[in-house]
Amino acid sequence: MTRILIALLSIFISSQAVAQDWLTSSGDSGNYFTATINEPSRQYRNTGTITLRDPIYGFVLGTYRFATGGRGRGSAPLTDYAVGKFRDDGPIGSRWMLRQVGREDGEVWDPHIGDMRTWIELHKAHTGYSLGCIAVFGNWGEFVHKLDYILSRAGTVRFILR
Repeated sequence: MTRILIALLSIFISSQAVAQDWLTSSGDSGNYFTATINEPSRQYRNTGTITLRDPIYGFVLGTYRFATGGRGRGSAPLTDYAVGKFRDDGPIGSRWMLRQVGREDGEVWDPHIGDMRTWIELHKAHTGYSLGCIAVFGNWGEFVHKLDYILSRAGTVRFILR
């Protein structure tokens, strides 16, 4: 019995190493964070769904509704994003800075207004609107835990808001 358990454990450990090697060699974050808007195009306010997937095995960890825009300069631009620094200060509470790939945390070029947007974040939805951030509805603590898990395995998370 002990030999069987040791053999099973060694197979499990080997599969973890292979999965981790594949993950780190892939060079991007695959599809373990997807953000899809419900509307056919970008509006002043958009709603949508974020799906989080296990970065090693690919199964769905959770699906969350979000809203972006409806206030200020409108919704977040539809572009490639990277999840940046985690912050836990100020009136919004815990959140991640978002950035357009190749820019600083919080920065996204907005072709609709012809200007740089700043302080673009991923945070809990406090209302049905945001100032261009991606505001997540539902169990924020669960979302934070699952995205932390993904970041701990993947290192970097990129996604395309579309």
